[in-house]
Amino acid sequence: MQATEAPAHEQKRPMTGAQYLESLRDGREIWLNGERVQDVTTHLAFRNGARSVARLYDALHDPEQQDVLTGATPNGALTHKSFLLACTPQVYPRLKELIQLVAAGGLIQIPSSAKDFANPELRPFLDLYYKGAGIDAEQRVKLSKLAWDAIGSEFGGRHELYERNYAGNIESIKVETFLAAQAAGDRAYLERLVQNCLHDYDLTGWTGPTWCGPAD
Repeated sequence: MQATEAPAHEQKRPMTGAQYLESLRDGREIWLNGERVQDVTTHLAFRNGARSVARLYDALHDPEQQDVLTGATPNGALTHKSFLLACTPQVYPRLKELIQLVAAGGLIQIPSSAKDFANPELRPFLDLYYKGAGIDAEQRVKLSKLAWDAIGSEFGGRHELYERNYAGNIESIKVETFLAAQAAGDRAYLERLVQNCLHDYDLTGWTGPTWCGPAD
């Protein structure tokens, strides 16, 4: 008898793209325009979205991207870094702010349609004024649209709200961070660091031989 592969969660690793798509074929009931969707992985309205998520799962197994995208949980399982101890509630809003400051109005001062590039009267102006340093106009506009989709679109706004709240209320996140640091030994290390700094001097000056005072 051929052995079956254990589910991804039992192997302490994320699903592959194929496993994710297969997990969607579980008999879930989805209706669109009065008709039941038999398979979201092949239906015209859902297949690209499903495939996009599948690509993200496959990226977690790509040796060239794995170190960037994944990390180990306290029990040794491999998962996406966004599912590790929450830090994105503080990080993501700052990341969004930095993109807004650097890109500034360049995110909205872009052609409204790809048809503009096909217009022979407009194309020379687009090539001249939208090119960047080492990047042509078409690629720069695509990059700007990608950044806008991430931070300025309706999706971007919803995503920021999600990042701020998905891990729980901010008080719980801080408590969980403290408990995790305590379990990993980081709290004790940081306390020793603080104590070493405090013990370096007293009211009379430096207490150790490392530093020199005015009288030395």
